[in-house]
Amino acid sequence: MGRTHHARVYGNVPLWVATNALTFGQISKMYQYSTSDIRTKVSLNFANMSEVQLHQLIRILASCRNVCAHNERLYSFQVNEAIPDMVLHSKLQLPQKKGQYTIGKKDLFAVVIALRYLIDNQEFKLFKTELKRLINSVLKNCPHISQELLFSKMGFPANWEKIVRYKK
Repeated sequence: MGRTHHARVYGNVPLWVATNALTFGQISKMYQYSTSDIRTKVSLNFANMSEVQLHQLIRILASCRNVCAHNERLYSFQVNEAIPDMVLHSKLQLPQKKGQYTIGKKDLFAVVIALRYLIDNQEFKLFKTELKRLINSVLKNCPHISQELLFSKMGFPANWEKIVRYKK
């Protein structure tokens, strides 16, 4: 049953049907402007995730989506607001300086961490496989850039592929 059917038969469209017609940005804003109790209920659908953490992960994904939509450079993507410290930061033993993680907070790897928490394991594994293929393609077709430099620009640790080994 689609939006038209619900509108015709019931005189309204349920939210779960309407979300299929919304953009990610619209969903992000809808979540942002929801009441705290609604955001808390939504966050309960994600294991070990607070309402504040979910909101910050959605915000970095929305920022990344905007960079992509405007054909801006993605590999050196940076945002102003960091994602919260998550269990994966410590499990991957990401580097720290003065008690703060230096990567995986405001960069492209933070987006990867957000996706690890927000999409199911199978989808994430497919994403990781495709991402690895793209990284290898860049390294093959751009011999002037080393893996270390590319990873540094993206905020990726050398062990980034281990992200699928850990439970969120």
